[in-house]
Amino acid sequence: MAPFPRKRHLPRGCQIGCGALAALFLLLIVIAATHMTITPTTQATQPTRAISTPTKEKPTSMPTSQPTHTIKPTHGTPTIGGPLSDFYGKFGNPTTTGVDNSPTWIVDQDQQTLVNARADAQGRVTAVLVTSGANWSNQQTKQYCSQFLPSDARQFNTVSNLFDYHSNVGDIAMQLEPASCTLTLMQS
Repeated sequence: MAPFPRKRHLPRGCQIGCGALAALFLLLIVIAATHMTITPTTQATQPTRAISTPTKEKPTSMPTSQPTHTIKPTHGTPTIGGPLSDFYGKFGNPTTTGVDNSPTWIVDQDQQTLVNARADAQGRVTAVLVTSGANWSNQQTKQYCSQFLPSDARQFNTVSNLFDYHSNVGDIAMQLEPASCTLTLMQS
């Protein structure tokens, strides 16, 4: 077999010159590319300031979903079907609001127990929601939530964690979850 032809090499000076030229060319490309991408970005991200002048108009009142009337506390036992004012009488002013802007009280700071009461337009409580940070069993939760049942409530049906009661205010459903319950006055 014939030997492979020998590669021809460029003179060493020419190799260095070509390498430097290629490096310079790449450097110019990088600088041009960087300049092109940085310039629009910095211009686009500069904040613009809007100047407003004060007006002499009076602000209009904004409608709120909070009730416009003040509830005068009464001192009966707070129960579902009873007046919302009994909850104010026992727990004071609400700590916060819940669903539909309904009042919510933190009744036990240590266990973070919350009581939320929803009322109809006449101020009659139609739902009570109790949640707690305590590690209550369903039996303990049922015992705590039963305080919000009317005194004449009698259980007549049970399905899993749902308990139904008859009372003089109507039928009531109690649903239990770990450390929470919902009492709902059923519509007749």
